[in-house]
Amino acid sequence: MNETAGSIAAKAIGVRCLLGAWFALSALGLVGCQTPAPLAPLNLAEPGWQVRQGQAVWRARPQRPALAGEFLVAWHSDGRGFAQFTKTPFTLLNARLSPTQWQIEFPSERRSYHGGGVPSPQFAWLHLPHALANVPLPPPLEMVQKGDGGWLLVNRHTGEQIDGYLSP
Repeated sequence: MNETAGSIAAKAIGVRCLLGAWFALSALGLVGCQTPAPLAPLNLAEPGWQVRQGQAVWRARPQRPALAGEFLVAWHSDGRGFAQFTKTPFTLLNARLSPTQWQIEFPSERRSYHGGGVPSPQFAWLHLPHALANVPLPPPLEMVQKGDGGWLLVNRHTGEQIDGYLSP
């Protein structure tokens, strides 16, 4: 009977140790990962914003059809930016960035992505405000000025292209 009592006590200690370890790891996971706070609302009328409008043809991938539409783009001297691409009456995407966060939404598809730091080159629209403000782009993005006053923002890796013109 002593061996049974001893093995039951050992199992109880083992279970307590496992539960303690599980709670400790769970607590670390909650503290270590943090969802970024939502970006503050934008007021493009406040000082420091440069706001432009135009037309663009966007091809997300070489095998996907091109979409023609209108865009609004804005950049602030403090590093914030905004881009919106619409095909009236639908908003196809909204892209926002701050010096520390970024977010892109595709309302018609009910998809959104967000992150911290420099935005991924996977989404060229997140880089359009800085490209038009002549801020250097991360590779494989490239901004090409065209002879007719237009420009082409291209991701040399994925084939994504935004072919645009700014309204006068």
